[in-house]
Amino acid sequence: MSATEFPQEVWTVHGPIPLCSLRRFGAVGVMTRNGLTGTWDDLNVVSGPRGLFTYGYNAFSSVFHTAFGMALAALLNIIPMSMIVIGLLNMEQCAVEPYLPKWLIWMGALLLVKYAVDTTLRIYKVCCAKEAPLSGTHHFGPLDWIFSGFITMCFLLGSYWLYGTFGRAQFTMSEYTDYCDILTYGSVFVIILLIYVILFVLCCVFCVCCGVVCWKSKVDRERYQVANMVQTAVSSLILLLLNFSLHSARN
Repeated sequence: MSATEFPQEVWTVHGPIPLCSLRRFGAVGVMTRNGLTGTWDDLNVVSGPRGLFTYGYNAFSSVFHTAFGMALAALLNIIPMSMIVIGLLNMEQCAVEPYLPKWLIWMGALLLVKYAVDTTLRIYKVCCAKEAPLSGTHHFGPLDWIFSGFITMCFLLGSYWLYGTFGRAQFTMSEYTDYCDILTYGSVFVIILLIYVILFVLCCVFCVCCGVVCWKSKVDRERYQVANMVQTAVSSLILLLLNFSLHSARN
């Protein structure tokens, strides 16, 4: 019996789940088809790129909506906080591109605000019994689209300002107009490069998964056609034998 075929009472969640009971449900949350805990289908039923994207988003959200995931997300807030501090301390220390320290502040603030809004909405839904504590299905709502749009625009602007200074910035003589604080410049460079690397890896994984899903769909179609051919052949053989038997009986 697969995980999706378990009776509902096995996976029913009554109230907040204590940390000690997470071991029973798994470190990444409840990943079953259940009315209370939410649903996200097994990978075997993914039928196309859109379904694969939805599956990946729900899987990622399920991991980050467990106690461990939320604690990890809270710990990762050190990064945007550090970005804001570095930007404020070096606001006037990047003459070659004054927007770089401001970019650190803007991006860090956006990430912190998004985390605060997501956490507040999550707590509100759980407290109002609109969503199970370890829900496995998450919808990309209007606020997600808005924050994603702002973060994307900020990322593109940061890339433009950063790569526009390549070959021009120097980090030793602050009295010149091509100077930029090395910590500020390095922070922007590392963050933007890391985002590009993550996006590249995700694109590669998505392309590979799309190929696997398409190949699986093709194999399933071929198996279905073969099964139909075999069924037709067997049916024809049975009819032929029946006709032969009836003909022999009459004679």
